[in-house]
Order: sequence, then structure tokens, then C-alpha cells
Amino acid sequence: MSRSTRSELRFLLGLSLLVAGCGESTLLDLPEAATGAHPCDVGAALELTPLFDFEAVRVAQFYYFANPDDPEGHTDVEPPGSDPNASGLVEVNRCADTPAASAYALHVSGGDYVLYGPNIGWTISDSASGALDVQAESGVAFWARSDRSTGQTLEIVVNDVYTFPVVELELRQCELETPDYVPPLGRRCWNGGKSVRVLSTEWRLYTVDFSELVQDTWGTRSPGGKPDLSGVLSIEFHLPAAQDFDLWLDDIAFFRR
Repeated sequence: MSRSTRSELRFLLGLSLLVAGCGESTLLDLPEAATGAHPCDVGAALELTPLFDFEAVRVAQFYYFANPDDPEGHTDVEPPGSDPNASGLVEVNRCADTPAASAYALHVSGGDYVLYGPNIGWTISDSASGALDVQAESGVAFWARSDRSTGQTLEIVVNDVYTFPVVELELRQCELETPDYVPPLGRRCWNGGKSVRVLSTEWRLYTVDFSELVQDTWGTRSPGGKPDLSGVLSIEFHLPAAQDFDLWLDDIAFFRR
């Protein structure tokens, strides 16, 4: 399914919703207190630049894209929280009276997706000229957990000027699929650099270093097979298709070690 179709399915996850490598990330350079027993004692060794906290900070606008069990890409977003695409903001009172305190978090759950799993993403720009230079940052940090006890996976994907279908056709490096055309392998768009985390059932701060992101071979690849950090155009969180999912997500940020 094309991103233009997916874009038609998106809705802003703001406070208005209240009324309507695999493995866990390991922060090796944080104090030893930053463990599962002390999940709020984190951040001392990181400089965080908040992007979206689902309550007040909205430097970035993360949207929810979904395709339930329907090849045409239909999704139910009215009212928010309707199955099979349940989503909304929930009061969490996480890490009260600490620097990591949070009042609200996003909760999404569902299943039976077919063409692709749901994803939560920030499109920085559709234009190559609007790409963001993140070379000074180490990666993306976020708080997350899952109600699933069987190891919920979450894939973090970063697209750049090579893998994103920019509006300037003369600058576009990849080829979009259409109903009449399927690009050859190695030429397709959306082959962003990715890494995977397996979520705990307890709130944890996860970090994904840009240096660990790798690209597959089915689509256009950036030089070296890793995102060009001087020209980032989207940051996304992908959940797998063909299985039930449950994700709590909060306080997305860039981090610098």
C-alpha cells in the first residue's frame, strides 16, 4: 500500500483523544541504579531533547497509521478506541516526583493486520529541502511497555532523503509502487534503517542509537546501508502484522550521550 493511502488513514494523537539487533535496550553508560528495579533512575548520562510527550511537548507530530484486516486499508478511527484499532491517551502517573514523571501516555492495541502492521510516525517533511540534520544526536529515546507477556516487539525505523519519496521528482532516489507498477528489488521506497526492541511489561526507558540502524536489500539503500543523518525525513515505530499487539508509548526524544 502506498504511503499516500496510508496518510489518508492518519489522525493526530493529541489530548483531544481523551474526549472523543533484538532485545531490550541496555543503557550501558547509565548509573547501575538504572535497572528494572529502579526504572525511574535514568537519564543522568543522557542529554534528552523532547519531541513528543503526549501531553504538553509537541515539537514533533507523531501520527498513527493503521490497516486492520482489510486489503483496502480501511481503518476505524471514530470513536478513538474502537476495535480492532484501539488507541487513545491514558492517565499513567509514571515516575511521580522524579525528572521522568509523566501524566499521560499513548496506548494502542489490536490485531489481525494483513498488509502491514500499525505504525506511529513523524514525517518531518515531504521535501528534500526540509530534511532534518540529526548528526549531533546519538539516537532516539522513548518510554514504553506492553501488556503482552510474550515479548512484544517494536521496530524503530528512520527514513532519509534516499528512502523517502520526496516531492521533488528530480531529487527522488527511490521508486514508489503504484497499482500499475511494482519497482524492482533494490529500488523501492520506505527501506529505512531499522532496529528492534523487545518490550518489558514494566515501564522502561529505551534508547536506539542511530549507529545500529541497518537497511534491507529490497529497497533503495543509503550510502553504507545506513540512514544519512544529515537528511532525515521520518522517524517511525512499527508493530508487526499478523499478530495481536499491545503498546504503551511515551516521552519520545532525541538523546545525546
